[in-house]
Amino acid sequence: MRRRREGSRDAPAGALDPARLIFGAFAPTDKENQARLPLIDACLDTWPYGAHTSSLDCLFAGVPVVTRRDGGHLAGRVALSHLVALSDPPYDGDDGSSNDDDDDAGGGYEAPDAADGASYGAALAGAYDVARHLAADGVDDYVRIAARHANDRPYHDRVRRLVERGRDRNGLFRSDLHAAALRDAFRLAHA
Repeated sequence: MRRRREGSRDAPAGALDPARLIFGAFAPTDKENQARLPLIDACLDTWPYGAHTSSLDCLFAGVPVVTRRDGGHLAGRVALSHLVALSDPPYDGDDGSSNDDDDDAGGGYEAPDAADGASYGAALAGAYDVARHLAADGVDDYVRIAARHANDRPYHDRVRRLVERGRDRNGLFRSDLHAAALRDAFRLAHA
């Protein structure tokens, strides 16, 4: 990876130190690209056409994806739907009450305050609420969330652990569960 100054002009003024932006060289294969994903701090979703497979790749690698929830069409809300799915209650009866070596109080749930985005509402509140920490309500909120992840390492590390825990505990990346549900749907439709 290398630093490239010309890309740093796109960073929001004052939000990030441009010297911290690192642009990787082209990776000719998906395997090479996916191998370096765990090295990045966060994925900043684009607007108005957002991340699709890239968002899934990042989340699977445990990388937080900062996106917007105010998309006017499907193509701008795909990463948001991934975050909501990652925030879903986990499978196998896991209710989130286990602390699992995480230093967040209350089984991993940190009560929201105004700086954490209490305006997002209680619809997704809970121990697995990844979307509350990563989905913005507009441009200013997006910049605030991205800057907080860049500048508040303890907070960023807690959210990254939520992403990793969501990846490991719920059905978003469980293709075996999706295959079984599809099989059952076909059986029901054929019956």
